[in-house]
Amino acid sequence: MSKNIFITATGTDIGKTYISALIVKKMREKGLNCGYFKPVLSGVRELAGHLVDSDANYVVQIADIPAMADECVSYWWKEAVSPHLAVKS
Repeated sequence: MSKNIFITATGTDIGKTYISALIVKKMREKGLNCGYFKPVLSGVRELAGHLVDSDANYVVQIADIPAMADECVSYWWKEAVSPHLAVKS
């Protein structure tokens, strides 16, 4: 049976990404099969269709997830605005 952890907050720079990376890292160290998913991401740098220096890159690196960061994100935008504004650009 699969279980999920959902981390959310209403502000920026309060630690959601950091906590996500630590949780996934510790679970993987204990041998649990887990990964990371971020549905939307804005304010990213992209190089050849891949994310560079994003929240997802940080989590993948810290938690040693065997995947590319862009495989963990459904939608991303270069402009650093809220997702509802980013989708309009």
